[in-house]
Amino acid sequence: MKNSTKLLSVSIAVLLLNNFLSGRSPRSLASVELKVTKAHVEFALEEFKSAMGRYPTETEGLQVLVDCRKMPKCPIDSHAYMDKRYTLDPWKRLFKYKISPTDKPSVTSLGEDGVIGGSGPSRDFDLLLDNLEGLDPIDYRGIIQKVSFYILILTVFLIPLALIKAFVSIKALYWRVFFGIVMIFYLISILFALGSLSS
Repeated sequence: MKNSTKLLSVSIAVLLLNNFLSGRSPRSLASVELKVTKAHVEFALEEFKSAMGRYPTETEGLQVLVDCRKMPKCPIDSHAYMDKRYTLDPWKRLFKYKISPTDKPSVTSLGEDGVIGGSGPSRDFDLLLDNLEGLDPIDYRGIIQKVSFYILILTVFLIPLALIKAFVSIKALYWRVFFGIVMIFYLISILFALGSLSS
């Protein structure tokens, strides 16, 4: 009975941890945000060039795409070619806009650390030209959740065997009732955890 109680306690603790992790709002991935931002910035730049015959100057920057009321050909309805949030990288710093001598725009970021150089999430990149993969921080919460899920699956198969052995050895009725109530809670929690993982 002691072994089955310990196994049940461990599995419930893992289950509660899994529920806690899966119930939290997942952090947005940098690469996903950047792909969305890239699409909006590229479209806005091309729309601006189509209307003005050129890309924004470095002085105008991306800001002119957000508020173009001073320009002669500005969208009347919104006064903008894109939303202000697309001027920021995933770490809420302004992109640096430059225009080359060959009239090619670049939109750069210093990465997660905001310092020149680096690798992984901290590497510098050009939003319009570079590969945007590999900029996501390590998702430790996701790793813990997956490990706890596999442990939970293992205990789901072990618990019935432990309970059968415990029920055989238990003679007191109140202990049987107690185990029955705990198992009902346990099964409901398993269904909740599996449901939250699949959603």
